[in-house]
Amino acid sequence: MELVVFLSLISLCVGLNPAGNSLQPDWKNINTIAEFDADIQNAGDKLVVVQFFEHRCQECNVPEIIRAPAEYPDALMIKVNKQMNNLRNLVNRFKVVRAPTFVFIKKNEVVNFMEGFDVFKFDRIVQNSWIHVETNDEFDDELVYAGNKLVVVKFFVNEESKNEAISTQLEKLPHKFPDVYMIKVNVENCPKVVERLVQPTTSPTFTFMENGDNIQFYSTCNVERVEKTLNDLLLRSKQD
Repeated sequence: MELVVFLSLISLCVGLNPAGNSLQPDWKNINTIAEFDADIQNAGDKLVVVQFFEHRCQECNVPEIIRAPAEYPDALMIKVNKQMNNLRNLVNRFKVVRAPTFVFIKKNEVVNFMEGFDVFKFDRIVQNSWIHVETNDEFDDELVYAGNKLVVVKFFVNEESKNEAISTQLEKLPHKFPDVYMIKVNVENCPKVVERLVQPTTSPTFTFMENGDNIQFYSTCNVERVEKTLNDLLLRSKQD
């Protein structure tokens, strides 16, 4: 017994757990509502990911969820056992029905909500960024990874970054549409992609794709127009 305790202490000192594996960031267990509220308040600008789980929920224990704190170290990840009586008010506050359910909070406001676990959607919400490809081959690889998801491709030139207002609005789109695969292409680096899909007349130009097919494209600086197109295409795909 003393030897086991001694080895455990040594493991902790050198950054290992008793099994010999490197210690990894883990989900923080919430025990009280006061603790939860304090964590949200103290998070500042950091994204907080709240996982509502149950002990018998198999989906709650998939490797992608377990590894999430290590994969996304810039986010605060906390977990709430929805079966604990003293946390019932939290379950009701966020209208949680099933496990797992994920609530994404930033600056004390809920910015997204996900029932069940979709690794792609989870990644898009947490990363909150466009996928920037540098070569023609990278673009083709991303289309394969996107599968049957709706894809929007933004073609741009380097000078576009000077328009900070438009750039800021565009950078928020992945956050608003986590189910959409969003790719940025520098027209100077990927000439074959540009030639194959569209000949941009101005920057930025947007191409909307499904199953590898180009279904719509236009050049615009009107971000609301892009949002409307995405909403229309997502609605159409649900109706189909």
